[in-house]
Amino acid sequence: MFTDQSGIIWIGTQNGIFRSNGDDIVPVKMEVGQIRAITQDTNGDLWLATSSGIERFNGFSRERFSFESGTNEVQSICFDRYNNFWISTGVLLPDDPIGFLPDLIRYDGTTFHQQADIFKAINRTITRLFADPSGWIDLATAGNETVASHL
Repeated sequence: MFTDQSGIIWIGTQNGIFRSNGDDIVPVKMEVGQIRAITQDTNGDLWLATSSGIERFNGFSRERFSFESGTNEVQSICFDRYNNFWISTGVLLPDDPIGFLPDLIRYDGTTFHQQADIFKAINRTITRLFADPSGWIDLATAGNETVASHL
């Protein structure tokens, strides 16, 4: 769930997204799949982390983003104080000898940048991202670790 700048409550589910003004809950007519996280940028656009990528929604139309590397299985999203958009993707499979490395991606409004160096230290799926006002990003992982990094 997420409350936007105008007080609308957005609810992400396995069956799409709903909005509420506090009285009524109304489905938003768009096929997005499972919603894992919702956040908002400084322009008021909503960003949705889904099981198939990232969606930006301005209330009327949407734009879908996908990634060339890793996977489009988005786990978590957040904006930092510099308005960079952070995305964690992927599922690390510990029993799979090949597995794959999940991604931490930073979007600066123009380009997606893979932040691979952080995973050399963690080697775990990032399940939640949180950017605090001082510039640190906290990374909660599937391995019950929390890592803070000034990215």
